[in-house]
Order: sequence, then C-alpha cells, then structure tokens
Amino acid sequence: MNLRLTEPGTRLHVRNGLLLVQRKDQADLSFSFEDIKRIYLTRRCTLSGEVLFTAVRHQIEVILADRRGKHYGSFYSEEYKDKGSLRKAQALFHHTESALNWVTELVGQKLLNQMLLLHAFANEKGVELDKLNAALGGIQRAYNRVQGLEGKNLMQRCASLRGMEGTGSVHYFKGLNALLPEFYRFEKRSQHPAVDPFNALLNYGYGILYGIIEADLLKAGLDPSMGVLHADSYGKPVLTFDIIELFRWWVDYPLIELARAELFDPGFFEFNEDSCTLDISARRVVAQSVHSFLSQTVEWRGLSRSRENHIQNYCHQFSDIILTA
Repeated sequence: MNLRLTEPGTRLHVRNGLLLVQRKDQADLSFSFEDIKRIYLTRRCTLSGEVLFTAVRHQIEVILADRRGKHYGSFYSEEYKDKGSLRKAQALFHHTESALNWVTELVGQKLLNQMLLLHAFANEKGVELDKLNAALGGIQRAYNRVQGLEGKNLMQRCASLRGMEGTGSVHYFKGLNALLPEFYRFEKRSQHPAVDPFNALLNYGYGILYGIIEADLLKAGLDPSMGVLHADSYGKPVLTFDIIELFRWWVDYPLIELARAELFDPGFFEFNEDSCTLDISARRVVAQSVHSFLSQTVEWRGLSRSRENHIQNYCHQFSDIILTA
C-alpha cells in the first residue's frame, strides 16, 4: 500500500502500534505499518519523530514531494546502505567498457520505448497521423545515430547520447501533441513549473516515479548520486535521472489515456501568471492511475510480474552489471 498524504493540515502519529492519520474535518484513519510500502508527504503535513522511526524500522520509504510532484528527498533504513564493496565498484564503473555499453543501450531503449508508445495510439480516434508519423521518423533517425556511435571515451559518448536523446525527445513530444485533445496540447516540455495542463500531469507522475526508483536503487545497494549518462551534480540523485529514462513511458501511457478520455474538468488545473498546477482532486487521480498502471502484471525482458517489480529487479540487475564490470 502507498499512502499519499497531500491535504493541508494532515497530521501523522503512532497510536497503539498503528499509524494514525488525522485530517481536518474528516474521520481519523489508522493503518498497520506492516501494510504500508511508501508514504508520500507534502510540506503541509506534520508528523511526529516516532512516525519516522517506526517507518524506517519497518523499511517504509517516507518520500517528500511538493504539490507539483517535484521530489525533494526521502527517509530510508540504513540497511539499504550497507554494501561498501558495491559502492566502490560503482565509483569505478565509469572507467569500464560495460559503462559504455550500458549507457548506449539505455538511450537506445528509451527511444524505442517512445516509438512503441506512439505506435500504441496510432489507430485511435482523433490522432493526427501526419504529425505522428513525422515524429516517429525523427525518433527513428535519432535511434539510428545511437546505434552507429563509436569511440571509447565515456564523457564524449555521453555528450553525444544526451544530444541524440534530446533530439528524440523533441520529436516525441511533438508526437504526443498529435495524440492529445486540443486542451492538453503544449508548445514544449516545461518542468518546475509546468506552464500547461499536460506538463503539470507529467511532472506529478514523474515525481512519483522518481521516488520509486531512488528507493529501489538504495535497496540494491547503489548510490543514487553517482550517475553515468547525466553529469554528476552535488546533492542530486543523478543515477535516478539515468534509470528513469527507461521507465518514463510507464507514466506517460496512463496520463495520455486520462487526457484522451478528457476526465479532468478545466477547474482541476490552477493557472497562475507563469505556471499551471494540479488541484488536490487531480493529484489524487494521477497518483491512483500511475500506481494502478505500475501494479499491473506484464511481461518485460522475459519475466512476468508487476511493472513496479520490474523496476526493482532492473536496479538489482544493474548492481550486478557494476560488480562484474
């Protein structure tokens, strides 16, 4: 179970061994810590130290995010960090040929995922096929360039890959616009803040995914701050930024479906002078849709399990790649 607590004034306590959730003008709720996997909190919630200690003891991730979905940090059990030999190998991974192969496969697979997702909606009503096909052609060209890369300098390889990834993403978002109803179409990708409804949806959905991946990296014994594709940035979980590229489409798909179904009333979006955010009802719908999609069992890379478990397994597999590099 994932608890997402975003209502202003929400308070969390431990009472009789259970997590007690108190909300304004609503009945109190209580949950067994054994049934909780993650707790998502915004800055408007308050909790006791006992809640944090109890959550960490039960290896429950407590994830901090703002109302736009931006991931700010997390609390984890120290047991996740007790893998010194793996951390040493991770620090040296940049100097191996395995790193070159891994980062190239990562970007290539992201581009393939983008094409697969766009193809999935190609026969749906209201799709602008000429724009969609043009976008697919642009992503395909970027993918072909990735496959033709040569050279063994990781820094140069990553710089080239980031450029090809960026080019592919420009075409991808043009393709998304060909799928979306007029209200959700956007000029370009915007982050923190989003300036339009669909980017607001994406930012909130990606925030959920960031928290899941960072937790899974820590469980696998990896340091989220040591990336490969993305440049290291002090205090930033850049390895999370790397890994998420493989799985963004698992957020995009349910959000495209929501937008195409036009389930949101325009009042679900809060427009300011230079930004657009989701109201609390929209945030609930996005969280429910994303978690539901990630909980579905699918076959991926020869294994059948939930998408969320596939992400966790991938992080563990990446730790094995590092150890054997």
